Amino acid sequence: MYNYYLRAVANRLIEAFPPQRAWSSFPSLMKLTFLDIGLTIDTYINFRERTIRQQREAIQLRTAELQEEVAHRRRSEIYLADAQRLSLTGSFGWTPSSGEIHWSDESYRMFEYNRVVKPTVELALQRVHPDDRALVTQAISEASRGEKDFNLTHRLLMRDGSIKYVHVLSHAASNAAGNLEVIGAVTDITEQHRAELELSRLAAIVSSSDDAIVSETLDGKVTSWNAAATKIFGYEADEMIGQPIMRIIPSELHHEEAQIMTRLQQGGRFSHYETVRVAKNGRRVDVSLTISPLFDKSGKVVGASKIARDITAARRAEAELRETRTEFVRVARVSTLGELTAAISHEVNQPLTHRIGEQRQCLSTLALCCPPRSGGGTAIRRTHD
Repeated sequence: MYNYYLRAVANRLIEAFPPQRAWSSFPSLMKLTFLDIGLTIDTYINFRERTIRQQREAIQLRTAELQEEVAHRRRSEIYLADAQRLSLTGSFGWTPSSGEIHWSDESYRMFEYNRVVKPTVELALQRVHPDDRALVTQAISEASRGEKDFNLTHRLLMRDGSIKYVHVLSHAASNAAGNLEVIGAVTDITEQHRAELELSRLAAIVSSSDDAIVSETLDGKVTSWNAAATKIFGYEADEMIGQPIMRIIPSELHHEEAQIMTRLQQGGRFSHYETVRVAKNGRRVDVSLTISPLFDKSGKVVGASKIARDITAARRAEAELRETRTEFVRVARVSTLGELTAAISHEVNQPLTHRIGEQRQCLSTLALCCPPRSGGGTAIRRTHD
């Protein structure tokens, strides 16, 4: 730009001072030329100042944008670290060709290594449970060749002897340099695994129980139905789930169900509550109910859990026992009366028998010493007869 202005001044001199013109006009021409040079320099300086100012503003704007981008990335990193910590999920990057591995903070915490330790495949395998090490090694080998993504659940054996369950996912891709890079995430699922085991145990208890175990919503819709409920009431699970529980409650006891649900919503419970239900074939079933409320995570009652024990046979046995007791009391009463009669008969007969024996002896004596026509012997015989 500066050369452009100098060329413009030179052209002005040539036009104003051709060779044929007298040298007398040279001073005035020089004055004009230097004036043009001064104006040119001022114009150039103003232009450069304006250009520098614009560049400075552009640099400041870009700097602000970069600072905002850096701050945004820092916030994102903080959010990501917090999210990983809360979800117990760590991330990692691995370049098999160089062996370089990057772990997130949560990965370090999960494997219980210090941040100053440089992660390696061997270091990670040290934490893998011995029984799972061969499986994990094979998966790492396949991932390093890009043959298969990592999708594996295995155990970690920690220094204190505790065991963690982790689920690992990874994906292989080429980086900017064209090298294979494995990017993945590892999640601590220990608590989830324990919860699943507990659910499996409870499910086994429910499925093998001889008592009907049923759950329902507050509006009386069945949400679970075990095998014992099918055995007792005759309905299969797919016939009852989603259907109203009133299906097995006699019409005259519908009000009872409403009262139970009202009490449950107030936090009440029922234990050994005896009532009647109706099976699929219309048979009435005597049951003993244990009823508890079901809560959501906020503590709100959302349904009911019912355990129903079939006490029909027990009721029948109780009735038979009552009949047996009644019969026993009657027999005992008759037996007591017979014993009383026998006792009275014994008390009466014994003295009479003694008297008769005495009279017979007396008659025998009289027969020896007195003739039959004697008046005394006749009187004794009449008494005997």
